[in-house]
Amino acid sequence: QRLKEGKVYIAGQAERAIEHFFRKGNLIALRELALRRTADRVDEQMRAWRGHPGEEKVWHTRDAILLCIGHNTGSEKLVRAAARLASRLGSVWHAVYVETPALHRLPEKKRRAILSALRLAQELGAETATLSDPAEEKAVVRYAREHNLGKIILGRPASRRWWRRETFADRLARIAPDLDQVLVALDE
Repeated sequence: QRLKEGKVYIAGQAERAIEHFFRKGNLIALRELALRRTADRVDEQMRAWRGHPGEEKVWHTRDAILLCIGHNTGSEKLVRAAARLASRLGSVWHAVYVETPALHRLPEKKRRAILSALRLAQELGAETATLSDPAEEKAVVRYAREHNLGKIILGRPASRRWWRRETFADRLARIAPDLDQVLVALDE
């Protein structure tokens, strides 16, 4: 209405603007850009607020994924599963490997496979990090909370040794029951 009345552009320019710029498709695109900028700003404010004491838990305000890459075989399958899930959910995702003193005892082939999995995750859109901590589960929980990642994807080895001892997933669930876990079966 304001365009047609000449309150935004002079008469000749208003007609051209209505025909060429203020089309439904352009307006939808502009609206989406504005909403994304607003969402990014709100996310920054939320992260800043979560830095206050007593605000350590993950706020499940959006789907966000943390992939834990281990030294088991099947890491490529795990990375691709995480990328597919992130794509379906339209969410951000991170991939981490926790470096422990045991890493230095791993064969060179396994160390290369870990680095390859991290590279693949980065190529598929993940933010990647290598964490250093002797307590793997604590490092993962700390990273998830710092980055507000509420879903953790873990590989589950095909072997049945799990009944003998507490698994990594069990330890994670015990110290962080607020975080969701997604287990992906790995080929051994």
